[in-house]
Amino acid sequence: MMDSQKKQNFGLRFWQLKSFIPRIVLYFLFTSLTSSGIESWPDWVVLVVKVLPIAYLIKFVWLQHESLDALWRCPFSRYVTMGLVFSLLGDSLLVYQNYDETLFIAGIICFALGHTFYICAFGWETLQLPLLVKFMCLSGTLYWYLWRGDLANQSVSLKVGVAVYAILIGCMNWRAWARLSYQDFVDGRWYEFMGCIGAFSFMLSDSALAINKFRGPYQNENLIIMSTYYVAQLGIALSVVDGPDLYRPKKLE
Repeated sequence: MMDSQKKQNFGLRFWQLKSFIPRIVLYFLFTSLTSSGIESWPDWVVLVVKVLPIAYLIKFVWLQHESLDALWRCPFSRYVTMGLVFSLLGDSLLVYQNYDETLFIAGIICFALGHTFYICAFGWETLQLPLLVKFMCLSGTLYWYLWRGDLANQSVSLKVGVAVYAILIGCMNWRAWARLSYQDFVDGRWYEFMGCIGAFSFMLSDSALAINKFRGPYQNENLIIMSTYYVAQLGIALSVVDGPDLYRPKKLE
């Protein structure tokens, strides 16, 4: 009976994501038409299409609770929701980064706040300090690589901002992976692993974005940056399912 209920809930959750993939396909269709010169879209159209998948993930997290108030009373879901909201704001600002460097910095700040909320969501129950050292080494290596590119020639505020952001993304990965244990696999708590996949995909996406900006363009840059980014946000959103908070699915309309 319990296994049947789990399967039913599993199917319901993924049914709630039925519109997520089409929104991603729509974004890549728009960008491919733009890059190939077939169509040219206003920035606000690109912005809307870009943030639609994240907006849908915010709705998905909400659907795991009976009401918005119930979501807000659950710390894990609340922090994940805030992380998604600030990521959406950061996405919006980065669409216009070519017009003004301050918009790129503002976008970094929004994503940094988003990562801070994700760190709060993953918690501090187990420290796992060796993991912290490993992820800080990864972040430091990336910063060194960017510094040897164009980052060294940027303003002090941008250099500091990128450094703080690199520390935050490393810290977010540390907290996500620190809570994972072998017992999670034994007990079938797959949502813990989804959070780890999301966190590491975020590191890959942000690294790809930073390399593109400070080391120069490369082939299929947008596909790499955005595909890993959407996987990251999806993984973190899925970590809410059966997570530390109670799962109370809303009825689908």
